[in-house]
Amino acid sequence: MLALATFGIAYLARPVGGIVFGHIGDRMGRRAALVATLMLMGVATFLIGVLPTHAAIGVWAPAILVVLRLAQGLAAGGELGGASALAVEHAPPGRRGFFGAFAMSGSSAGIALGSGVFALVLTLPEDQFLAWGWRVPFLLSALVVVVGFVIRRKVPEPEVFVDAVADPAAGPAATAPVQARLPLLGVLRTYARPALVAVVVYSAQVIAFYLVTVYSVSYARANLDVSVPALVVSAVTLTTLANIAMNLVWGALSDRVGRRPVLIGGAIVQAVFLFAFFAVLPSGNFLLILAAMLGTLSFGQAAIVGVVPAYFSEMFGTTVRVTGIGLGVGVASIVGGFTPLVAAAVAGAGGGWVLMSSIAAGVCVAACGAVLLLRETRDLDITRIGEDSRG
Repeated sequence: MLALATFGIAYLARPVGGIVFGHIGDRMGRRAALVATLMLMGVATFLIGVLPTHAAIGVWAPAILVVLRLAQGLAAGGELGGASALAVEHAPPGRRGFFGAFAMSGSSAGIALGSGVFALVLTLPEDQFLAWGWRVPFLLSALVVVVGFVIRRKVPEPEVFVDAVADPAAGPAATAPVQARLPLLGVLRTYARPALVAVVVYSAQVIAFYLVTVYSVSYARANLDVSVPALVVSAVTLTTLANIAMNLVWGALSDRVGRRPVLIGGAIVQAVFLFAFFAVLPSGNFLLILAAMLGTLSFGQAAIVGVVPAYFSEMFGTTVRVTGIGLGVGVASIVGGFTPLVAAAVAGAGGGWVLMSSIAAGVCVAACGAVLLLRETRDLDITRIGEDSRG
């Protein structure tokens, strides 16, 4: 539980990151926000790789690690809002779902890349891994930062944002002056309902995601055959690779049939397969475990996250869009980040996986209801979003 708490602590910073970098994205530009989050994440990750050990500096080592994890949380909290807005605002008509899904496919690719590099260093002898091998993935992140910095610096600002900033008082994209000065206040005053919907919808997928990818490993280690945790990790790697494509599939489908049908269908499928996943876990059958995980994540969770960038972007006006997305995602991420810890506590109290899966299914039902509170957004003119309080 201490390890799971350490994992979750970075998520406390995500809403703050969403607000801070959302302000930058809505006031200074999407590109400025994305460059800032990249640099903060890159520096924090690299510093973890050079962090002195407890033997060298004592209690300062874990203290500094917590600070660096919080810095990573800040950066992650601001990343999705800027990336979603940038991709969606650049998308051609009728393709916002597909273009926005690239933000989530990029996340899946990053998880797969990180897992692959870590798997390689795990092949080192244990003494070498503990001495220096574990630092390699963190140090290699510097290469990704350099490439990402070059790419992000060259991406032009979306025309819809440039127009809104150039003349915020003209045309249907106009917003109240207070929103332009302080986007967070604009979200809370004008877009409270869409922000709440965003929190509930994103919570549904992060709870299931962390139950399957994080909690299931500790559950298997404590209760099942010693071979099962390794099978789960392998299944996570394959499923993450599959989701690079599946996010795009669901995003593109939402351009054809609408955001709401795909989101509601994904939530229902995710809830059903979550029970199936934990039911087949004790079998130790890799194919069954993989099939249940694919059902939960690739056909359930991916159907939610693949649509989220476009759906959330279509909820908020141009001058508060990054802040609105960041706030909704950041608050929901706290729920997801501490899900493994809560699940471990529930299991320790005799609740078991059935109770946690039931709670997750309940949140999925709530997400379906939340989606129905707002109108279908697929066909909205993104330059006109903000004319009423519904987004």
